[in-house]
Amino acid sequence: MGEIDAHYLAQKYELSGSQIALIIKDTAIRAETRRGKERRILPYDLKYYCLLEKDTMFEYRNKAIGFIQ
Repeated sequence: MGEIDAHYLAQKYELSGSQIALIIKDTAIRAETRRGKERRILPYDLKYYCLLEKDTMFEYRNKAIGFIQ
């Protein structure tokens, strides 16, 4: 499984505090659905949700939001 490398995640993903809180919440929910020894937050869970959050960030998309063009 490996250890969670917070330094690596901090260097790779530029996230706000609210994004980090959302990622932790989502990974905790994912871990809760598992059984046995896998019922914990795993490194690949964090990477998955970091990528998911990064892909939904406004500066990475060329999409109009509301009245902003």
